[in-house]
Amino acid sequence: TDRSDLTLHSEGWAPGRLFWQGTIGWNRFDHIKNSYRFDFTDELQTLLDGEQDTSSATGLLARATLASDRKDRRWNFLVGLENYTEYAEGARIVDSTATNAGKARGNDFALFASAKTILWKKLTLQGGARWTQNQLFGAAVTPSAWLLWQPAAQWQARFSYANGFRSPGLKELYFNFIDINHYVVGNRDLQPEHSDNYRAEITWRSQNNPERTSLCLTASGFYNKVRDRIILSEYGPTQYRYANLSRWETTGAGFGVNFSFHNWLRFRSQVVMTGFFNAFSEGNDSLRMLNWSPDWVNDLTLSFFKQR
Repeated sequence: TDRSDLTLHSEGWAPGRLFWQGTIGWNRFDHIKNSYRFDFTDELQTLLDGEQDTSSATGLLARATLASDRKDRRWNFLVGLENYTEYAEGARIVDSTATNAGKARGNDFALFASAKTILWKKLTLQGGARWTQNQLFGAAVTPSAWLLWQPAAQWQARFSYANGFRSPGLKELYFNFIDINHYVVGNRDLQPEHSDNYRAEITWRSQNNPERTSLCLTASGFYNKVRDRIILSEYGPTQYRYANLSRWETTGAGFGVNFSFHNWLRFRSQVVMTGFFNAFSEGNDSLRMLNWSPDWVNDLTLSFFKQR
């Protein structure tokens, strides 16, 4: 098995405080498995017919963006384009639309733009949209919006909304992985995922000297709704295939504390309570619609030597 990755990235400033970035990426994955029969009498080695397993996948990415950064202007913007092409071939690739058996291809082309404006000194608004053209599933437009309100030096409130679109990958559509330990097959009837994400966050920071003592408190809440979520579903004993789940939701809230004392003590604690949608609850009132799961992360850092 071999994997190769190559990335070329460039960025710089253009006249008028315009910042540009360009990225070109290439990656290649090869899995080669050969089975031979060895004749000890004649010392000959021959390949076994039908026992070879060679698969490969290649991805090509091109992305370019241009953004303005003018603090003396009320409006700033970002525009860009992106193209990602994926190729796969091998005996495990099953694509009924391909001219040549054992090969599949997918392509995503996207244009995106966003604009940011300061409505008042305490209110910042940003909005954007992405247009995606998928070779197999057509076009989709995904908008997003973000609002920052800072009523006082110690307080910040953020609100955001984002719409999402994800088309199935070649592995989910066409790849059959069947051996003595696995039985996973692709599904050519998969549909793209569509999602909506809402998030709100309130932050309070102390006004003490940050080189001595600082305290930051954060409270947040979120809600995600996914239509036609792509999952790995068991359709037989230890046999799996990719499928769409018509409805999927998560919601939850979190609270975090960040505290530092001089330069030698830092403490961070965050607790998040997440509710996951229970698909079996549809049509069954005896089951809870959400299964809740807590997550508590703590981090303590002590520095005993002065940093130079």
